Amino acid sequence: MRRHAIDARGLNFSGRFLLAFLFCCSLPSNGYANGDAALENIIRGQLELVSTRPDSMVHGEYLSALEDLVSLYNARSFAAVWSRDGRLQPQSGELLSVIQGASREGLDPHDYHVESLEILIDQVRHKPDPQSLAESDLILTDALLTYSKDLQQGRLRKGNNLEAVNADMRSLLTSVFSDGVGLSLSLFGPASPAYARLREALQHYRLLSEREILFSIPGSTLKKGDAGVAVAALTRRLTFLGDLHGESGGNEPFDETIEQALLRFQGRHGLQADGIVGPETRAALAVPMTKRVSQIEYNLERWRWLPHTLGSRYITVNIAGFTLEVTDRTEPVLRMRVIVGKPSQQTPVFSSTVTSLVLNPYWNIPHSIATREILPQLRSNPGYLEQNNIRLLQVRNIGTIEIDPDTINWHDVSGSNFPYRLRQDPGPGNALGRIKFFLPNPYSVFIHDTPAKSLFSRAIRDFSHGCVRLEKPFELALFLLKNQPERAGQLSTAILAQAHNRQVDLSQPIPIHMVYRTAWVDLQGIVNFRRDIYRRDQRLALALEGMSLN
Repeated sequence: MRRHAIDARGLNFSGRFLLAFLFCCSLPSNGYANGDAALENIIRGQLELVSTRPDSMVHGEYLSALEDLVSLYNARSFAAVWSRDGRLQPQSGELLSVIQGASREGLDPHDYHVESLEILIDQVRHKPDPQSLAESDLILTDALLTYSKDLQQGRLRKGNNLEAVNADMRSLLTSVFSDGVGLSLSLFGPASPAYARLREALQHYRLLSEREILFSIPGSTLKKGDAGVAVAALTRRLTFLGDLHGESGGNEPFDETIEQALLRFQGRHGLQADGIVGPETRAALAVPMTKRVSQIEYNLERWRWLPHTLGSRYITVNIAGFTLEVTDRTEPVLRMRVIVGKPSQQTPVFSSTVTSLVLNPYWNIPHSIATREILPQLRSNPGYLEQNNIRLLQVRNIGTIEIDPDTINWHDVSGSNFPYRLRQDPGPGNALGRIKFFLPNPYSVFIHDTPAKSLFSRAIRDFSHGCVRLEKPFELALFLLKNQPERAGQLSTAILAQAHNRQVDLSQPIPIHMVYRTAWVDLQGIVNFRRDIYRRDQRLALALEGMSLN
């Protein structure tokens, strides 16, 4: 069970507004407490104890939202929230039901005191007493605050989803007692249909994990025309996973039907779709469903880190999926392959806004690339800069001047003694291609064209230094400039061929979300999985496990 501690971020979404709601929204008066001050005194005493002694518990439970609870009950003069006239209100049972079903959201019911609440609620219903009522009240409120924040912002409270709540949330929180806990809290999670589809996939893969009988597919490479035990094992596995439909006797040869099923499997796992069982396909086929369940849970958590409102139109770059998708009014209107950062120079996760694009951009080469990659080239090939249209610059008192690279003994220059700047001029060989899209962020990351088009044919595309290279930059630019026809004309081949650098500001900047999704469900209902190229699933698993052990 996760040990609950004070949430240092304070109230933010669910905490602050729930406290305001619970105190101010005309909850029924606690007649029992008015008649017997014992309940108030016990609540006060319990809060004082756990506030002054961090190792103290209530009914064997650490309180996660202690700071919030103290503010709430102090404002209520320590009157109970969940009971009236010595009896728990029906909403307490509703909250317990929601918590018991928390696993449907990829959350752990034990993080919300489920076992203690089951015992306490049953006990209070049969034989209410002030001590049990006080303990159940504190634990119910703590569970409500913690669950709502976990559902709204994620258990790790990471990413971008710490914004002010939208205008509908006040009425939503009021409905906790007027319309029911289940209905109200169901609206706290991400509103995207993609989140709902992934949540449904979680239930399906849990069922698969219960039915799964793990076995290996013997042999090495399998392809159409093969037969035997290995093909029979492949057929059973593809049928179990849902990629091969219909009845199978288990002895069929590797025919067209099995090949098409294998192609479906490879496609939804981001593998090279060649219809051949090689090492990577064999490894993907052998992944147990328990691991797929965890993978889906990690990605539900990542959804909760995103802003609650993604935008009426927005761009999503899925780093692990190597794709960019433009969504306009809930419909995908443009999709393309991308190249992301290599594992040693990972593309970060963040949200920003595309505000402008640059035609024929210069590439101001980062110092790390200049010293680690280009400097060794210069020592063996002094003409490297000229051959690649790169200028050597140096900042002096009179300003930035250009230096003749032939005047430099590059063997005397080191990474720690490199007083130069390198800038690649616009042109066909420019590393940024013909278009760069500017999105303000603290990582100096942007999205751009690339002259290395052949890399888009690879299944795994982690080759960049952290920025994102686009397969179809002109199509993206035309979409962004569709309300600026006079600017769209500047994208013509003739203008770009002049290699003149110019910036075009967007009249309607568009949100962009850089995400890391290793599991999702597409519009056709197909569940997709991808390799954890940066091992972020592993780190997320350790972080969540650490919460359980704290």
